[in-house]
Amino acid sequence: METRKLAVFVDLATTQNYSRSAERMFLSQSTISKYIMALERDWQVQLFERAHRQVTLTRVGQQLLPRAQAILREERQLQQVLAANTAHNAQSLVVQGLPSLAQYQAFHIITAFMKRYPEVKLQFSEASVDRLAHALDHTNVDIVFTRIFGDQPNNYDVLLN
Repeated sequence: METRKLAVFVDLATTQNYSRSAERMFLSQSTISKYIMALERDWQVQLFERAHRQVTLTRVGQQLLPRAQAILREERQLQQVLAANTAHNAQSLVVQGLPSLAQYQAFHIITAFMKRYPEVKLQFSEASVDRLAHALDHTNVDIVFTRIFGDQPNNYDVLLN
């Protein structure tokens, strides 16, 4: 079943006017009419009483309307879940670290993270200590693995190892 036809049914039940539904849904009046006739044919019921420039729901149409509205709500919720999943799958994490990172615990942390969150796209690059000191301020980097000499930066969370 095409939910687009259900949306036309619900809108026409609301407006009770083919022209207004066509305008609201960015469709032609003939498309609105075709969708309603297709539903009536498929379901073998009459959904609307048609009078001069006005339509009203039949008794069967009144019974089906809440169910059609519920299906459209479910479809919107499904689309939201899919959109959230797509956004979640598109997440990336940009990491910069020392060229000697493999010698440190950070390498094991990154490996464990990749195994636990395979949907996150990890972008890793190496940089020298002097570049890493300012990478969070000046580049699109989420995490830096570096050595700290002197005072710890107070504007970042620092995990020491």
